[in-house]
Amino acid sequence: MLLVTELLVKPYVEHQQVIGEICYRLIFNENVIASASPEMTLDIPISKEVREMAARLRASVASFPPVVRWLPFIIRPDDVLEASRCLIGISNGMLTEQKDFEFIEVRALRRPRIC
Repeated sequence: MLLVTELLVKPYVEHQQVIGEICYRLIFNENVIASASPEMTLDIPISKEVREMAARLRASVASFPPVVRWLPFIIRPDDVLEASRCLIGISNGMLTEQKDFEFIEVRALRRPRIC
């Protein structure tokens, strides 16, 4: 039983905590993310924070044993990778001088996949 707890339950709970923190941060900073521009000094730390969230999300998958990572009913690495890519895209988009409004619309549609 202890083995199951250490191999499955503990990494799963930690992964869910990371996802919860990402959702909280995205919602809390949504006004800054949506109106980001390279001239605003507030955007740079938030952009770095979003990029850090992407890294933490990917790292949370690494806490699962290799065999468990590929069990689709536990965790889907492809979904985590896609969510991480979206977060990096949000981070990059915040510091882009010319706004691609199609990208912003796609970014807004992708957020529910992360949360």
